[in-house]
Amino acid sequence: MTTPHVSRLLTAADLAYEPDDGLRRELHDGVIYVAPPPSNTHSWSVLAAYRSLHAKAPEDVLILHDVGVHVGLRRLYAPDLMAVHRDTPFHDHGYDPGGVILVVEVVSRRRSRWIG
Repeated sequence: MTTPHVSRLLTAADLAYEPDDGLRRELHDGVIYVAPPPSNTHSWSVLAAYRSLHAKAPEDVLILHDVGVHVGLRRLYAPDLMAVHRDTPFHDHGYDPGGVILVVEVVSRRRSRWIG
């Protein structure tokens, strides 16, 4: 895998300037990675997991889909599902990792690509 050339490293706050086009954007070491919309099988798997988790979650836990979690200054990941404590701080498109209880990522055959 080659390293993409970027003019500057980005932060999660920079994602506010990205288009709202249905593509999932994650930030890894200051570089935006984009994934295409999920397949039908992927969507059904996420929905089944969401229903199971939501049915059993305590009242102070939120089960969320396609929201970010900060993992350092220049890393923001958007797992398929995430369980967070209700009072977890949210900023710059993601939750602080200290309040995250669980992340769920359904693995697909599609690969992300960088935009430069």
